Amino acid sequence: MNNIPLTDGDASFYLSDLSPKDKSWDAHKDESREVSSIYTQAQNEKYAERIHHCSQSLEFRILIDDKQQTHLKLHSARFCRVRLCPVCQWRRSMMWRARFLKALPKICADYPRGRFIFLTLTVRNCPLEDLRETIAWMNSSWKKMTMRKNFPALGWIKCIEVTRSEDDMAHPHFHCLLMVNQTYFSRGYISQSDWTKMWKECLKVDYTPIVNIKRVKERKQKRKQIVDSVNDSNVNNCDNTTVDTSVDDIIAGVFETIKYSVKPDDLIGTKTAKTSPQDWLAELTRQLHKTRSIALGGIFKEYLSEDEPEDLINADIEEETDLDEEEYNYIFEWREVMKRYAYKESVNNK
Repeated sequence: MNNIPLTDGDASFYLSDLSPKDKSWDAHKDESREVSSIYTQAQNEKYAERIHHCSQSLEFRILIDDKQQTHLKLHSARFCRVRLCPVCQWRRSMMWRARFLKALPKICADYPRGRFIFLTLTVRNCPLEDLRETIAWMNSSWKKMTMRKNFPALGWIKCIEVTRSEDDMAHPHFHCLLMVNQTYFSRGYISQSDWTKMWKECLKVDYTPIVNIKRVKERKQKRKQIVDSVNDSNVNNCDNTTVDTSVDDIIAGVFETIKYSVKPDDLIGTKTAKTSPQDWLAELTRQLHKTRSIALGGIFKEYLSEDEPEDLINADIEEETDLDEEEYNYIFEWREVMKRYAYKESVNNK
């Protein structure tokens, strides 16, 4: 962000221009207004209204680094927290990524021989009205698999994603990040065909489900940097540790695992869909009500909690901890016509 003086009431300054890293706000807010409209058509005025007003106004704090460069950091916003709101889904996925990445240095320090593998597990598409039952069956099958003697994970994080097929069927599948011991690759290694066989047996199906397994390759130098970052922060203060997200392959695995439970495109639908967007969304909402999208297991539960309160404000991957605050916060408001967040006013912190 450049050092641009802001003037109260000057709507010519847009958030995405002042802070390119915050450009995603415009896209996600626009998607949320579409979803709100679909909920209205589905006669769910409660969710429609909540999503409509979600993150209507964003208050940012200006932080100044030692090079006198300014950075925007979200300070306040009102989120609707509706499960399928595109803005809240996006912030929720960012929050979980941030939590895991903050815990990662400590995990790597405590388990220096730990390595990561990325596992995708699928089942056949199911009618949307059977989605809840299908997810329960998949979770039960996953539990069976984790209890097998040859299940190699020291810790795991599992995220469910539901996509919409061309014939309007639901396609639920698991994205999992597993931490295994380094010896897994020389003793006890499970091939893709064996993973597929194991998943099939746990599902108790007569077809062969699609399973994908790949090693999350990492560079020895990067592993050392992660561990060193923990040592530099005296291990006990790893929440303030910054991890380089640009090249680290472990982090790429985290990004691939923790994603939207339902992509906005599948919520909004396409012109070729047989089922109307409002009917699809209404039924999807019923099917996913009170289901859990992310689960943890093994040693990861020592570092993360599934029941920790959601913090959708401080969901950035990299937190700036050594910056001075300006005395003013800056408010950006959603402008429906431009479909962008525009500068509204500044507020004194004191």
